[in-house]
Amino acid sequence: MKGVGLRVFLRSFVIEIMWNYPRMQNIGFTFCLLPALDRLISDDVTRKEVTKRQLESGNTNPALAPMCIGAVARVEEGELSEKTPLIKKRLMSTLAAQGDRMFWGVLRPVSSLLGVSIAMTSFSYFWAPLVALLIYNVPNLVIRYMGFNAGWNDGVHVVRRFKSPWVEDSIAFLRWLVFLCSGSLTAVALILAEEHAKANDVENFVGLGLFVLVVFSICFLILKKSFSQTRVIYPLLIIMLVGFSLLQRWT
Repeated sequence: MKGVGLRVFLRSFVIEIMWNYPRMQNIGFTFCLLPALDRLISDDVTRKEVTKRQLESGNTNPALAPMCIGAVARVEEGELSEKTPLIKKRLMSTLAAQGDRMFWGVLRPVSSLLGVSIAMTSFSYFWAPLVALLIYNVPNLVIRYMGFNAGWNDGVHVVRRFKSPWVEDSIAFLRWLVFLCSGSLTAVALILAEEHAKANDVENFVGLGLFVLVVFSICFLILKKSFSQTRVIYPLLIIMLVGFSLLQRWT
């Protein structure tokens, strides 16, 4: 639907503005869906009934919300409109799982690690937040913008897009990049610590190396217990940034 995708894209940024515990995103989701319903349903009474039906509880990843909205709009247009609440709930939960895995489980750690790496190695701190924001938000904006049309074209089958090999390969590559960045950042932290602490003698250098080895061993054991990697990475980033700042100040 020409013009609707842009309006849904813009409204998707406030989808969680009235998030509530009983029904979660129901108000924001309905608000984003209204441009499509206005185009699909001309009768005021019918449109009010359909709008009221959307106010049931539901929650999904904000970046994939336009995709879900497009699929729900396609369902409302077709013969399955009576089953919309069930279909909508399944679509929202499936896309929520995919979106959380992509954006919060992979892209957010990658952007954070690269941003911190730049902050620790660059003479200008201006680039660190800029790079981190671009890495996370460019895919976010592109998927939001294309989401409604993808959902409208594929309908309930839009979730099949996440079963394609290139999606899985991309996520696997980004997961590998998370651990590569973690290792590289630790190496950078070790070098900078050696430089600022003037640990030129063998004993101090070995001590720093053992400290890094202990930290990595703890992280490995935690991750092997299926603990969330983001709960390991972010505390490490905070420790490294604080430690690096203190070294710069005291040495």
